[in-house]
Amino acid sequence: MSVPEDDMIATCFHCGGTFFKTSRWSTYGAIKLIRCGHCDLTHLYPIVHHTSGFEQLDAEETHRQISILDGEDTTALNHGHGILDLFDRYTERDKGSLLDIGCKFGDLLVAADRRGWNASGVELNSDFCKIAKSRGFEVYNDVIERLDSSISGFDVIVMSHVLEHIERPDDTLKTLFDRLNPKGLLFVETPDQSSPIAWGIYRGRWLGVATPGHIWAFTSKTLKNVITSANFNVIWHNRWIPYVPDDYPKTIKGQVRRGLFSIINRLGHGDMVGILAQKPY
Repeated sequence: MSVPEDDMIATCFHCGGTFFKTSRWSTYGAIKLIRCGHCDLTHLYPIVHHTSGFEQLDAEETHRQISILDGEDTTALNHGHGILDLFDRYTERDKGSLLDIGCKFGDLLVAADRRGWNASGVELNSDFCKIAKSRGFEVYNDVIERLDSSISGFDVIVMSHVLEHIERPDDTLKTLFDRLNPKGLLFVETPDQSSPIAWGIYRGRWLGVATPGHIWAFTSKTLKNVITSANFNVIWHNRWIPYVPDDYPKTIKGQVRRGLFSIINRLGHGDMVGILAQKPY
């Protein structure tokens, strides 16, 4: 199938390729997936253009997300602890400085602080930033690329469900590389388009393509390639389903889905990919 002529990407930032392809099977509802014919890096079409190069939620969506804040919902906090468990396995140093890119309401910062990290965040949405700051953390209301170069020397940086929103992931990863200490760790998590949950079950309803603002549809392979191109060493990666049992309805359909997804998860084909990378000495 021909690639739309008005697509904004003419050259693949990763490999420099200029040949892109798509197919009917690559159509997810109203979204097409456009794949580089050389390196397989995939972007969504139509692409949501961000006037500043970075996604900013409008007032209505910002208010909606704040309105559903639930102090008893520990999902984001538990997810943060899972990421921190990974750091504990792969770092030899004592707890140090941690930066969460796109920290939103600061749940990961809370988890990190409880475990002895010196935690701070970056959040472009000013209303989200105020909430995270109110929890007692240093949070920079901007994007990492525009922060003063003195804001650096971090032992670990987290970027969970952010990279797929950024027009030039390579530039962002280079910035993160520069902000890390030698042997510093970077954790990146994005949706994984190669999961059967994405292409076989949900398709147009899959959040990896249905979420507004997504530009890229990474796979475990393409995400690793992009990260290693920024001079990081990938030391761990995994594909999983970041759900907990209570996320499924108690109906028959809900429990069947829970069982099916549990099998997919154990086989390593979940619809999220997490990568832990290290800056060389």
